[in-house]
This record gives sequence, structure tokens and C-alpha cells, in this order.
Amino acid sequence: MAQNHKEQVLARLKSIEGHVRGVARMVEELNFSFHRTINSVVEAPRLKWFLRATTRHVPRGYYTTVPGWPQATLQDHGAIIDALAAHDGVTAGRLMEAHVVRGGNLAAEQRRGVGQDR
Repeated sequence: MAQNHKEQVLARLKSIEGHVRGVARMVEELNFSFHRTINSVVEAPRLKWFLRATTRHVPRGYYTTVPGWPQATLQDHGAIIDALAAHDGVTAGRLMEAHVVRGGNLAAEQRRGVGQDR
């Protein structure tokens, strides 16, 4: 009976882990959609060029591995939406720029931590 219980526990843990991975993929896709939606409506040709040139070199799922990324997403996106809802393009632009810079800094810190940028 004890072996059967262990197998049930392992099966449950594997199921939970599968759901966690699915949620992580969903968060990544929603984050991508958030940024793509904003980028599709702004008049910023250099930004669009930069994003086309750089995002193709970032593997899908990468950002969910960066420590601090989920917190930055939750903290920053709401403020950006609030600024857009208030029709305050200056503040929205400033917040979006700060968000992108923060994300880049988090990614750079993570890469240095695993010896990628030495």
C-alpha cells in the first residue's frame, strides 16, 4: 500500500508541475501580447525597428526564467494602463521606457549570474 501511495504522490506532483509550466507559458504569451498591442499603436519607427531586430534573438519562455520579471510585469503594466486610460501619453511613454529598461537590466543581471556576459 505504501508504494501505491508514493506513486500517487509522484503522479500528483508531476501533474502540478505540468500545470505550473502551462501557466508560465501563458504568462509569457500574455506579456508578449501586452507589449505587441502597445507597440502596434505607437508612432515610434525606431522602437519598432529595434524590437524587430532584437526580439527574434530572445527565445520564447526566456523571461519567465529571469528573477524579478514577474514582479516587474505586475508592478509596471498596471501603471502603464492607468496612464493610457488617463490619455497621458507622456507619462505612459516614460513608464514604458522605464519598464523596458528595467526588464533589460533584470535580463542582463540574470545572464551575468550564469556567466553569459563575462
